[in-house]
Amino acid sequence: MENRMKKSGFAKYMLLILSVVLMAGCSKLGFLFAPSLNGVESVVNNIDSANWSWGAVPGAAGYEVKIGESGAWVDLGNVTEYNLTNENFKDDGSYILFVRAYADQDEQRVYSGEKSAEIQIDRAAPAAPVITESVYKTNDTQPVWKWSPVTDAEFYAYSFNEDGSGKVVVDAGITAFRPAVALAEGTYTLYVWAGDAAGNWSPASTGATTVIDLEGFVLPTVYVATEGIDVLENETLLYRRVNVDCPVFKWEIALSEDDRTY
Repeated sequence: MENRMKKSGFAKYMLLILSVVLMAGCSKLGFLFAPSLNGVESVVNNIDSANWSWGAVPGAAGYEVKIGESGAWVDLGNVTEYNLTNENFKDDGSYILFVRAYADQDEQRVYSGEKSAEIQIDRAAPAAPVITESVYKTNDTQPVWKWSPVTDAEFYAYSFNEDGSGKVVVDAGITAFRPAVALAEGTYTLYVWAGDAAGNWSPASTGATTVIDLEGFVLPTVYVATEGIDVLENETLLYRRVNVDCPVFKWEIALSEDDRTY
């Protein structure tokens, strides 16, 4: 029994010695944790710069970063942040930042694992929408304007002001506008914009004008024509009765020049 206790104590002693040696070996080899990145990650942006930072890694002498898998590592020294500028964002697309910690021991540099973060850059605005349906003159106080869908649009905005002031933003699934509240009599020109996920907005569409006229229309006076020629507002109107079964009718112009429909 005494021998077994001695052997057990000796085993514990050797295990302790081995643990110390292993820990010393890890320290000598420069075991480092990978930096934990904070900042913009997997986000679509129209920005010209982005900043990442990370907490200090115990035992690290400094940090290296690179852009993309094929990029060259850049030694930042003992700096725990990195800023990408528009020099890096010359083109729209995906950019991946890699960072790793390092330590210099016994004239040998050892590295931690790598951490990465991605940013999507999109600074191209969508095309301007095209208003495809509207009415020029109406007595409807809630007229409808419609526009065609735009590729890459995530939102639309509309306003009666060409400078965009007071515009209302709606989802891309909405391609029409009908006022929820009756409009007063007058002239209204609607403009529409398309926006993408990165926050880029298109130029304003060509405005579509609607005139709301509540004064009412004058009914034309219709009577059976005989034969003759009239000149009505610089236009010649010929009317003739062909036979009793097919009379020709003549009417007086009751609407304005813009509303003339016969």
